[in-house]
Amino acid sequence: MKKRFDVISPVDGSTVVTVDEASPGQIARTLDDAQVATRRWRESLISDRVALVTAFTEALESMKEEIAESLTMCMGRPSRFAGGEVDGTIDRARYMASIAEESLAELQLPTLRGFKRSIRREPLGTVLVLSPWNYPYLTAVNAVVPALLSGNTVVLKHSDQTPMAAEHFKRAFEAAGLD
Repeated sequence: MKKRFDVISPVDGSTVVTVDEASPGQIARTLDDAQVATRRWRESLISDRVALVTAFTEALESMKEEIAESLTMCMGRPSRFAGGEVDGTIDRARYMASIAEESLAELQLPTLRGFKRSIRREPLGTVLVLSPWNYPYLTAVNAVVPALLSGNTVVLKHSDQTPMAAEHFKRAFEAAGLD
């Protein structure tokens, strides 16, 4: 039997959403899938990664009202401020995408007799991002986007109080073409 938990709104005490808890098997499959995806993703062109992040921001922007309402109900952020987190998240992701090619380019260091020196940035693998309940989009984007732009895969886990943030990230990346 699946374990479930309710997200209780601090606004009015209502149940905002009931979420299925991931089973150990689901967690293992997610990690295995990330491992397999890493092999493909690390070989992708940075221009393709930038295009994906750009499409992600467009998809996230199209969900702005839904996200703002979710932030208000799940964490109690006043609705007049909730959209600002979405805007900030999009701005950060777009900026990181705009500097990715230059920031991740190989650096050529001064040569030493008999040596050609450089610094090459290589993907590390799968990055686990644990995002807190406060500013769940802004804190997540600070790790998720640079990891993806760098050729890493990401497993994202949001706070139990803001599980819809992870769902919104997932839907936006799927809309952007990430499988």
